[in-house]
Amino acid sequence: MTPTRATISGVVKHHLRIATSLVSLSVIACGAAPTAPAEAPKTTPSASTEQVAALDLSPVPPPSSLLAEGHVSQRQALRDALDGVATDLNPDRTTIIAKDSGLSDLVVAAAPEHFVALLDTGGFRLAPSVRWVSSIGLSSWEEAERRLRDAGAKLTPLGQDLQWSDAPSGPCLLAKAPPLAPARFMCGPAGTLGRAAPYLARTLGREQAGPPEVLARIPVRALSEQHGPLLERAKPMIPSLLAGELRRDPDLARWIEPTLPTLVEEGLGLVADVHEITLRLSLEGSTVALESEAVLAGKRSWAGSTFRQARDTAKMPEAFSRLPKDADFAWFTSRIPDARAKELQQFVEQVLRAGLGPGASRDSVEVVAATFAPDAPMVYAHGDAFGEDAGDVRNGNGTRLFGGERLRRQMMSVYGWHIMAYDGPASEYLPRLVQGMNAYDSGDLRDIVYRQLPRLCPGLPQIKQRAPSPKLPKGSATFEMKLPGKLFDDCWEQHRDKSRDRAKDAALVVILVPDGERTWIGLSPDEAGLVERLTRAVSKGASLPVPTGLDVPGAFAGGVATLAGIGGMRRFVAQYEVHSWLRSNMAVLPHKGTTPIPFVLTLSKDDPLKVRFRAELTKSALEDLRARRQRSYRHYP
Repeated sequence: MTPTRATISGVVKHHLRIATSLVSLSVIACGAAPTAPAEAPKTTPSASTEQVAALDLSPVPPPSSLLAEGHVSQRQALRDALDGVATDLNPDRTTIIAKDSGLSDLVVAAAPEHFVALLDTGGFRLAPSVRWVSSIGLSSWEEAERRLRDAGAKLTPLGQDLQWSDAPSGPCLLAKAPPLAPARFMCGPAGTLGRAAPYLARTLGREQAGPPEVLARIPVRALSEQHGPLLERAKPMIPSLLAGELRRDPDLARWIEPTLPTLVEEGLGLVADVHEITLRLSLEGSTVALESEAVLAGKRSWAGSTFRQARDTAKMPEAFSRLPKDADFAWFTSRIPDARAKELQQFVEQVLRAGLGPGASRDSVEVVAATFAPDAPMVYAHGDAFGEDAGDVRNGNGTRLFGGERLRRQMMSVYGWHIMAYDGPASEYLPRLVQGMNAYDSGDLRDIVYRQLPRLCPGLPQIKQRAPSPKLPKGSATFEMKLPGKLFDDCWEQHRDKSRDRAKDAALVVILVPDGERTWIGLSPDEAGLVERLTRAVSKGASLPVPTGLDVPGAFAGGVATLAGIGGMRRFVAQYEVHSWLRSNMAVLPHKGTTPIPFVLTLSKDDPLKVRFRAELTKSALEDLRARRQRSYRHYP
């Protein structure tokens, strides 16, 4: 999901869908425990001012079906900051009904808006659903009651509260609350509203406003204690149920289905390990920060065990600051404990064998797995090696290119440049690189490449090692795939008319550079540019700006992204120009899509372990996101 498509509620509902799916599976396998009937409310007349003091306003425990809770106290400020980027901070139904009923001036500024999500397993139990109830604080119970009645609301007593059953779009409730906001006005689905009201009014109603906003607090431990035993009993059935859903996408199913037992075991392990998940949003000046925190109390899962072992050594590798300063996307990972890294590589190998089929050799699978599951701290960066959209490139007389040269330039456009650094000597990584090149030249890895990237021109030549550039440090190695112009011309004429613009020769190079106990590896069709960037990195002259917050104790992973960089990565992975991410579409944005968006995953050293993720969107990044979303909607629906 790109940043332009991510909305605040989308992040929250993603987590809630996971929790709901797990509960759904347990219900299917074992049946849900019947929901305890709500205590019959006592019908009493509306309480007078003298009676209020005698009411029971003590905190109450959360409903057993609580899936998430949260609050928002700066809705308008966040709406202004995220205008055009996230639409789900618009007023909800409770706020709209309160405004239409003349209650807006009674809203207590110091009392945040609260919401809860309850899991409803009633009715058709194979499809549990999530029901939302929101609440706002009012300064006067009596005045709110009077205005509602004057507006024609039919209020009926419900315990010590008043229910408005015929409110627009569903029932609402006027509840007694602690002194911070003497009344709480809330709306929600019938049945759910009564279960949520005491907790919203008498427990959450005691919280004062203030950042950061809690978009969702998910009590995973409580859900695990309630549904965990059922999930464990249902575990043998879960892979089959998920496989049925996966088969709607045969290509995805081919890769993932054989790994479902492992994924289910890891998922149940995480449910057992995680105590609580919290999503927060804060407005810090003109910067919007999105944070998530998972409290891990156990170590049954691979993630829980890995994070617990890695937290004492987690930090940003020094090489990150030496990446090229013109990188438009960069990230790092800290050291993964050896045993955990081996387990990760074995899992990736399992995925690759399933997806690539029995024809893939062991060497090829191991090479690819080691690339995607490194066993040492590493940094990575990529950038643009071409600078213009290949489809708009024209020849000397101003007409658009038509022929092999257009294909060559498209190749130059989509590849860009890529640089990685591993904390390990070149003597360790050069044999791995040679192994990968040999696997390609033998035909096995090349066949895999063609199966996964059918748009590639047929007839790709072998990769040969040759003498490195004299500008590179001693011990460097260069591997080259020469791409003669005839390759592009023949590829063009195989599917189109005769090539009018004959292609020039090109080459893809992979360069390894030793740097003491570190190894740098680069890939690009632009050898001169790649050599320059690698030599600067080794000489500590690259100086990628490192935002505050990345180089901190406990930083396990992180980096910096830009919209232009995301577009470049999309081009490289897809191996063609992605229309909505064209450079020309980035160029018309207010800040050209070049504003850094830092993100970091940190591990706490205390117990229970806290895994925190944070991303920051500055004003200029938000302006680009807003402009791109509006442009995308207008031209690429």
